[in-house]
Amino acid sequence: MSLLTNTQGSPERVWSALAGLATFGEQSRAELESLLNPGFLKPGLDAVKTVNIRQVIGAAASLGAVEGDRTSAATDLNATAFSQGEMADWMHDVLCALEPDHKDAVILETYAWMVARSDQAGSMAWMHEMNADAFANAAVEGLLGLDDDGGVKMNKEKVVAWRRWLVFLGLATPLPSPLLPQPSPATRLRRELVRAGVAGTTLGAQEFMAVVAARLPYLDRGRLLLQACERLGRRPSSQRLSPMLSIALRDLEDEGALEMAQLGDAGGIIQLAEDPAHLTKGFLSVRIAADSPR
Repeated sequence: MSLLTNTQGSPERVWSALAGLATFGEQSRAELESLLNPGFLKPGLDAVKTVNIRQVIGAAASLGAVEGDRTSAATDLNATAFSQGEMADWMHDVLCALEPDHKDAVILETYAWMVARSDQAGSMAWMHEMNADAFANAAVEGLLGLDDDGGVKMNKEKVVAWRRWLVFLGLATPLPSPLLPQPSPATRLRRELVRAGVAGTTLGAQEFMAVVAARLPYLDRGRLLLQACERLGRRPSSQRLSPMLSIALRDLEDEGALEMAQLGDAGGIIQLAEDPAHLTKGFLSVRIAADSPR
């Protein structure tokens, strides 16, 4: 089963399971369930279990992080040494390295489709006009193949799980209920720039975009984004960025995490998607701040 099919296998629960296995060694399913899911008491009733431990272990196994059978599980990953950000880094690396036919490639594949669709529309407004059913149906048209259970790769239940993974990975910003998470790669982009070793440096526009495409392949110039554009029957611009990446860059500039610079109308400027409210319209170089996120 995939990460999205294991709907109770949220990234936070997977992290907890891996930390438990790293601390106590190989555990039976019953031992691990007792550790992660002690339950709670209701008057006149037995303990109520709120988490399906099978789905948590299934999600961890889908990431290649656990070994075992139906009775026990173990891991070689030292998850106890990871901060939440570092756990998200590891999960992001795993997902970026998946082959296109892997059952969990759909997480970043769908994100790339969303970026491409927003670029085609010229804004991100379209996605806010859709409920989970409509969004899933639209995404299915841009995805290839079926899930490992023989069903479609995306449906309204999987959309909910997908959004949880995006928040954990730093690809969406959580908002107060009942608002849905806002898709934004800003947090992940900042982390990947630091992990790429370019914090505290200034990169030319083309060099900067090469780093982005290599480490976040679902964004502009990345292989997943190019595949998504091909399925939509369009060619992305080489000199103008998508609304999704443009908003993230402007957010990071406003936070002081980077600074985009351009010299008048000099050739080679990479243009950002239009935003009349923001002074930055494009860049010839990007200075990345030196501080490191955790």
